[in-house]
Amino acid sequence: MDGQATSIIKIKRGSEIPYSDLKGGPKLTKGHFEMSYEGDLQGEGILEELKCYFTETSATVYGLERFTGSIGNRIGSFVLEHDGTFEDGVLTSTQKVIPQSGTGDLKGIDGVINVESSESDAFSVTFNYSFDEEMAIFLREKEEEEDKYIEEEINVADKWIDLCNEQDVDALLEMTSPTIEISGPRGSGYGKVLLVEWLERTGLNLETLSIYGRKGSLVYEQLATWKGQEGRSAGEANVASVIKVKDGRVVYISRFDDLEKALKAAGLQETDKVL
Repeated sequence: MDGQATSIIKIKRGSEIPYSDLKGGPKLTKGHFEMSYEGDLQGEGILEELKCYFTETSATVYGLERFTGSIGNRIGSFVLEHDGTFEDGVLTSTQKVIPQSGTGDLKGIDGVINVESSESDAFSVTFNYSFDEEMAIFLREKEEEEDKYIEEEINVADKWIDLCNEQDVDALLEMTSPTIEISGPRGSGYGKVLLVEWLERTGLNLETLSIYGRKGSLVYEQLATWKGQEGRSAGEANVASVIKVKDGRVVYISRFDDLEKALKAAGLQETDKVL
């Protein structure tokens, strides 16, 4: 399927700052811009842009932009690679869709926007695009397979956490890799013996608040309660755990004092929230 969509791009907000300026050499800047698209191509764009200025009015331009919105009745997102020049106030740029960057109904999209404009705040563009339906099917099946895999990993992690809370050591060890890596604020180590010692020492109970995940890595936001003498609560705190599962067993767990640090360590973000 081939198509053409027109749109007016408006810069809602933006900034550009130098990050390297060497005497006798070009000035390097980085910019952040947020745009709206109005027309056949409807939505929002977020652009990170790099420029290499040879003079104050001459520069090469490179950037990556994520568009989120719609083309007709198709809703989703894709990433554009910007490559162009800035000469005497005129931006000339080719913006190509990065292959396999489409999401939602925009999976399998390919296309290009050619820009030549002296307007800095708003300009009209034409987006020539096509859809590779076979690629779209492949990407959807791949996503469904990954979702199924993540669901299986979560089921294992959920059961493993329940067994920790129940202090069911025998059943827990059956679901634990012999070389499990355990990491936390006090350091890290390996093996089932360390896991048992950790359970006995902390008397920890973990209540799941939210789950983030991609294939191969999970983050659990949890309310942790520590038991003191005679089973009384010795304190509680919100924590986050990075958990990795392989072949139906937990192979890695690392505890963090806050969710942001755990997500960063796992290479995840807010959009990876599954529960």
